[in-house]
Amino acid sequence: MKKIIFSLLFILLSLYISAQKQYTVKGETLNLRIELEGDLDFLSYKTKDNYRFFIKDKNETIYELLNTRQEDNSYLNEYKRVLSNLTQGSNMSTEKVGFGHYSLKQFIRAYNSSGTKRYTYTGEKVYMQSRLGVFGGITNHPFTENKNNAKVPSLAVEFEFFAKISKPRQTGYFSIEHTFENSKIKYTSTQLALGYRYRFINKSAFNIYGNLQISTYTFSKNTFVLADNSKEVVNDAIFHIPLSFGLGSDIKINNHSLVTLTYKNLFAIFENNSANFPIDFAVGYKVNL
Repeated sequence: MKKIIFSLLFILLSLYISAQKQYTVKGETLNLRIELEGDLDFLSYKTKDNYRFFIKDKNETIYELLNTRQEDNSYLNEYKRVLSNLTQGSNMSTEKVGFGHYSLKQFIRAYNSSGTKRYTYTGEKVYMQSRLGVFGGITNHPFTENKNNAKVPSLAVEFEFFAKISKPRQTGYFSIEHTFENSKIKYTSTQLALGYRYRFINKSAFNIYGNLQISTYTFSKNTFVLADNSKEVVNDAIFHIPLSFGLGSDIKINNHSLVTLTYKNLFAIFENNSANFPIDFAVGYKVNL
């Protein structure tokens, strides 16, 4: 179990590291953090006291956003000219874009979402998109007592939602999953779950993500065989905040659909693993709505 935890901690650390990439900008080599990806990528670099901001266009050219302060305490606003050139023809105005992390990021997000006729400091609209997925898999109920280490089939339906950009890195989801009993374990469950995904490898054709299951509401039925061969059925409904971690991958079929592979519930912060090695695999198919 310790090996699993250390492996997952290593993976979680890689989520942060993989969001950075080394670039050379005017002869200076920097590890830039990828804040947004799309027609324009928004990158940042944390210095000791502040941030530096960069834009990468479709041609992989990187521009640093500057706002030079002059001796009379006025500013040159060079960043506005760069943004105007890069978003030329989009009808977006840089007039109210402040030289700050939030304002710059929102401006680039608005442009990547097809822009707005007039950009304002806090009023830009970010469009949302959703996917519907169906899954089939196998599980040994990693957080439930399972003395025989029985594996049972599962079926799930999932609704995933994210910002409407070319390659969304972060998504949320709501799922309904049902597991079946078999001769080795007389336990069935229907679970409603809310979760979050971060794609630490995010290519056009595929991605690999870390999966965090935040909260669950589980309806279960457990059948026990008593000493006199009679049966006792126990029904339960429990709300949990497990914070359970897993991995997954989406593989693009076309612009509207994907095949997805998941390995859920490797370990949880607020749930105890059973004595068995966690098995919770599923294969699914997603379509954009």
